[in-house]
Amino acid sequence: MFIKKLYRYSKTMFFAFTVFVLAFVVINYKWGLVATPVLQYGMFGGVFHSKDTQDVYIVEANHKFINNGKISFTNRDIIQVYIDNYQRYKELNWSAYNTMKKYIGYTGLSSFMTTDKFTPVISDTTFTNWYRSKMEAITGEPITSLNVYLQHYVWQDTVLAAIDAPSKLTCIVP
Repeated sequence: MFIKKLYRYSKTMFFAFTVFVLAFVVINYKWGLVATPVLQYGMFGGVFHSKDTQDVYIVEANHKFINNGKISFTNRDIIQVYIDNYQRYKELNWSAYNTMKKYIGYTGLSSFMTTDKFTPVISDTTFTNWYRSKMEAITGEPITSLNVYLQHYVWQDTVLAAIDAPSKLTCIVP
């Protein structure tokens, strides 16, 4: 076992490792905050119910829709996840600020907690230019026209069915 071998190899390292793991357990139990890089169940995901609404971003580049079924999973993530994260970044950053403010208060360093460190300002134009460059890399051609639409889907029996019409996102500027 690793811990037994570590104890035989170096008692100092064994003690440091034990304190690290115990601190991780205490912090996560008491505060409910992942404070160390130790992985735990559910750290990067959550429960997914088949009745949940799915947001699908439809990208139109140079008046042609990008077929997500014909590109790699990595590029699919770039198309779907990055635009979703941009749509929600202000809300998520504000939530992170409010969560961390509680815990930083225990350390006495709350005077260093300013909102500008947690809420960067990204303009729609800046994001659009960056997103366009990503789409150019995916399609392999320069993009002169870029539109992104959001459509909601839900599982019905064994089929993913649209529950509304696509709506054009205003954060993608011409």
